[in-house]
Amino acid sequence: PLALSRELARACVEQGVTLFERSPVQAIVREAAQWRLISARGSVLARRLVLATDAYTRTLWPALRQSYATWHVSLIASEPYSAMAELLPRGTAVGDMGLANIFTLRRTTGERLVTSTFAPIRRGLSAQHIAEPFMRKFRRVFPDLPAPRWEHVHFGEIGISSDMLPRLCGIGPQAWTAYGYSGTGINLALLLGGELAKLAASGEPRATLFPVTEL
Repeated sequence: PLALSRELARACVEQGVTLFERSPVQAIVREAAQWRLISARGSVLARRLVLATDAYTRTLWPALRQSYATWHVSLIASEPYSAMAELLPRGTAVGDMGLANIFTLRRTTGERLVTSTFAPIRRGLSAQHIAEPFMRKFRRVFPDLPAPRWEHVHFGEIGISSDMLPRLCGIGPQAWTAYGYSGTGINLALLLGGELAKLAASGEPRATLFPVTEL
């Protein structure tokens, strides 16, 4: 995801986009026919507004609070795993998306195993402790394989809509948002990002292939 974000940023800059780093928007207000986005370091005016932060948008736009739920999730990476060829012989990622215990297996650079799990509320736990819900199922499904040793963990939140489907919504005059990727944001955010770009460029909901609904 980090490499993808950097490449998207590079592509935007090549198209003349100005990126403002370390200046999160704290408030959004309507001024005449424009939107003012206010941060601790200044503000900008825009004719059109796109909110594209999914699970991190609700406090910025309170009307979204009732539209979806947020869940804490962690992404965990192992040390180089010696049995990767037996576990994923073709290298294809697999997943069981049952909400009681999401179980995914992905291979990454350096023969590391990567998975996601619902993070405990307590932060500061080791990667080994946070991976334990995953490991209980791993031991049942792969009893003959060695247990991975978990080395890295990253925390985040995902936005989940009531039917697990994403939404593209109008939230005000010339303002839109997308949300509800339900844990598949890398793929769906790229798809809906293109639709949001059409809205930002044209201001016309009929320009999108994905239906635009009201919040």
